[in-house]
Amino acid sequence: MTGQTSIDAGNLDLSRIPASQIDVITRRSAFADWPDIFRAAQLVIEQHGDDAPIRAARRADELLDEGGLDGVAVWQRILEAIEELTRGRRQDEPLN
Repeated sequence: MTGQTSIDAGNLDLSRIPASQIDVITRRSAFADWPDIFRAAQLVIEQHGDDAPIRAARRADELLDEGGLDGVAVWQRILEAIEELTRGRRQDEPLN
């Protein structure tokens, strides 16, 4: 990544970025805000459907193998958001 400008993912609107490019952002910053994490999670869900949790976990593992701990942290948060977005309503959970 020599010669590339660092990007603060917390200041980006991830809804305009293709899911395939989210990897690039996660390599540069582990400090994405939760709204950005949830937008990224939604993009992964749209792109990978039921395989979205697997994709997120796999990407986190790949980054761990590469030593990209910042990216691992972001992808773990994306995985949490995917799980939250795709879970069913809990018993006795009120509707919003």
